Amino acid sequence: MTAQQSSGQPVPSTGTSLPPGAQIVVRDEEWLVKNVTRTDHHGDRIEAVGISEFVRDQEAVFFTGLERTRDGAPGIELMDPAKTTLISDDSPNFRRSRLFLEAILRKTPLPQSERGLALADSFLLDSLPYQQRPAQLALSGQLAQVWLPAEGRSVSEVPLFPYTLLKSFLSSHAALSSTVETRIKTLEKKNDPDATGAELAALQRLRELTIGLAAQDSAKFTALVEQLKAIGVGPRSETRVVVFSERVQTLEWLRSVVPAALGFKGKALEEAARVMHGGLSDEQQMSCVEDFGLADTPVRILFTGDVASEGVNLHRQCHQLIHYDVPWSLIRIEQRNGRIDRYGQVHKPQFRALILTSEVDGAKDDRTVAERLLEREDEAHRSLGTAEAVSGLYRAEAEEKSLIQDLLKGRTVDESLQHTADEAGGADDFLADFFAQVDDVSAEPASEASTSGSAPDDSSAPPKAHVPRLFTTTREFVDEAVREVFPDAQQSLGMDRDPENGLISFKPPADLVHRLKALPPDYRREQRLSAGSRAKAKPPPQPRVTFTEQLLQELAEAGGRIVKSGSGPDLEKWPSRVAAARRSGRIPETKELYGGWCPGGYEIKLVDIPAWRLAVLAPVPVPSRLARPHAVVRAMQNEQQPLGLTKPVQGRALRLVQALIIAAEAVGHSSSAGQTGFAPPSHRRRRASPHFTITAQGQTVGFLVLQEQDRTEHVATEKELTAAKKDSWVRIPRFDYTPSERLRFILSGGQPHRASEWSDTPGRPLEDQLAEIAQEVTLRGEAAERRRLDEIEAARQKRIRWEAAMEEARIRYAEAYRVRHFEAQEAAWRHATRLTEYVSAVRAHVEAMLPGQARTEAEAWIRWATATVERLGPLSTPPRLPDVREPRADDLRPFLGHWNPYGPTY
Repeated sequence: MTAQQSSGQPVPSTGTSLPPGAQIVVRDEEWLVKNVTRTDHHGDRIEAVGISEFVRDQEAVFFTGLERTRDGAPGIELMDPAKTTLISDDSPNFRRSRLFLEAILRKTPLPQSERGLALADSFLLDSLPYQQRPAQLALSGQLAQVWLPAEGRSVSEVPLFPYTLLKSFLSSHAALSSTVETRIKTLEKKNDPDATGAELAALQRLRELTIGLAAQDSAKFTALVEQLKAIGVGPRSETRVVVFSERVQTLEWLRSVVPAALGFKGKALEEAARVMHGGLSDEQQMSCVEDFGLADTPVRILFTGDVASEGVNLHRQCHQLIHYDVPWSLIRIEQRNGRIDRYGQVHKPQFRALILTSEVDGAKDDRTVAERLLEREDEAHRSLGTAEAVSGLYRAEAEEKSLIQDLLKGRTVDESLQHTADEAGGADDFLADFFAQVDDVSAEPASEASTSGSAPDDSSAPPKAHVPRLFTTTREFVDEAVREVFPDAQQSLGMDRDPENGLISFKPPADLVHRLKALPPDYRREQRLSAGSRAKAKPPPQPRVTFTEQLLQELAEAGGRIVKSGSGPDLEKWPSRVAAARRSGRIPETKELYGGWCPGGYEIKLVDIPAWRLAVLAPVPVPSRLARPHAVVRAMQNEQQPLGLTKPVQGRALRLVQALIIAAEAVGHSSSAGQTGFAPPSHRRRRASPHFTITAQGQTVGFLVLQEQDRTEHVATEKELTAAKKDSWVRIPRFDYTPSERLRFILSGGQPHRASEWSDTPGRPLEDQLAEIAQEVTLRGEAAERRRLDEIEAARQKRIRWEAAMEEARIRYAEAYRVRHFEAQEAAWRHATRLTEYVSAVRAHVEAMLPGQARTEAEAWIRWATATVERLGPLSTPPRLPDVREPRADDLRPFLGHWNPYGPTY
């Protein structure tokens, strides 16, 4: 039997009779009452949410005074549970009722008191301890004895800095070296040997120990390579992995050494790994994420900082994650893991953490903090599925800061977490109570994983939640549901099941095809979901034409240029598709794919790469010392602070300038000095006067030589902490900026080709880029010369067109002159004709006069008038073309159009 509710009595237009939770029928649909309030004019105001199929989950507001049926009766009816009727369930084994109840149970959340997990645990981190190498042992001993001694005071007067050093050391020698150099520069600026002498000496010792360290000296690097190979990352593998680290220096160093250690060569060596951190622009970060998430891109490893620990989806092509160093925050660990453990992940996420241990007695290593945090994070997920409420702070930055402060006070990790949770108070107490306490759950600690990075042992699995079910398995539930809706599913849907993996394949009905349109297009293409395909059925692997190959084929058929028209999201995706095609590695080496918006839509072109980009450049030799400095370099040396650089980089910068100028003058260019004794502020770099210039074929290219700045986390002093605690408006800076040993060349003037800026990078110093810079100067000079010749030719062609226009104007002027002369003759003829008529009329009058003095005088006048008319009339002489006078410049202006009669340049 199944229950079926029937409508009850109509709801009156006045008087509240609907408690929240009641079910009502309005406009032939069922609704659940959320709230009822009285109004002044329209009865009760009912806030409800739809529960019947057509209006499910839709919110609506009804007024009892306004809702009426067609016959004027009240339009809101209360569903009376007392009038529920039972109808017989005639399905086999009450299948219809069991399916309904099972669906309700699966949608019902577990009670808050349930401490077990309803889903398989996938949050355990595989801890991989490795012993340090001898080179690192000395560093570990130095940190233990001088900076973080078990007894006595640290050599540093800033309590937090030794832990900053420790975190850098646990990350990589590159990060430690950067932290040491930054601290040395900070102390040297204070110029107080008495106060900073001991710390500077200790820093110098750390600097000596870090100099010369290479990848083979790092146990963590060796362990990382072993784990990547075990995972399957390599040149002939599609496996991808995310590697997290807190330090930018570590990320850049790993990017430069890991691909080669895994066997990547040639172009793949450059494309196999990408680096993402907070120093990149939003567009660059989006490009990294997009490349890593596309199946046809060559990226296999994403080295990323914690900028990717929140709000970034990295799970589409990846289910492997490695913590190269572990953040000192449970929340940050959880956020990192969440990048691949997301909805839509088709594989079980695998997490690994590299734990650095030391053999030095009393030394602090990853076992001090990181290993215990991993265990606590695992315990939190075993009990709740979240680690946010353990410390009661709910912010990663606050959690890490509190932990370091407690370590300074001698507390352990567990004591620190308990202490911060006890002191959180207020709203945090509510959240802690809501999420429950991790310590209240007894769970076995996570077992230590083997060095192979295998999955956690099921023997230490968390307790499972008791979930009521009417079907023993999900497969049984699905089978019964399909039989209820499609009794002949095998014939009507072509349904089939893979006996090995249990995958169900079928041809989707029309309503399901419509619903599948809500899925992302990329996902539908990847899963081959369409009206004519078998839903969720993955065909056997077979060669497929990639998007890039389809695009290249379309461009070849269209002659190298196509325009994508239309509108909507599909058109807007073409820029990212073209960018992905560029990065796919399938574009011919001598071709370049170009995309851009045009009036008709989005234009895509496949063009030849310029010859200068394919040229093999000879390296520019850099002298080891300045034995015979160039005049420009000598002018720089005479400055008190050459180029505004610090002393450690002045010599190298001048040698680079010397090498560049010599290479430029060897091909016929000239050089001169500019303002050689200053460094412009960062906001004026693009408009500052150059330090020196090189002139190539008349084009002057300016050069600025700048010193890069290192950005490191600021270690708050006691004074800053006291001030911030006293005054809420005091802000402690997040970063310190100190001059580094990296240089940057900024070029100005001329048309850029390769770039306008060159700088030292971890894998490519400026010495290796001087050939490109020298070529850039030559290219700008050649471009300037081409522009000059083009301008000369354009001026010559313009003068030719002007002279032709002037000649045409003279012809038109002469013709106009003749026309005016002709019109003047016609006017003279008409005038003479009128005069002749007048003389004839006078003659007739005179002939009628009597002889005498008056007639005699009149006849004399007639003789004069007749002669005058004959002289004035144009017919007295044969007609001929008039002589055209030489025109002035302004005479020709009406016949020149847009041209100027005084020359083509006016």
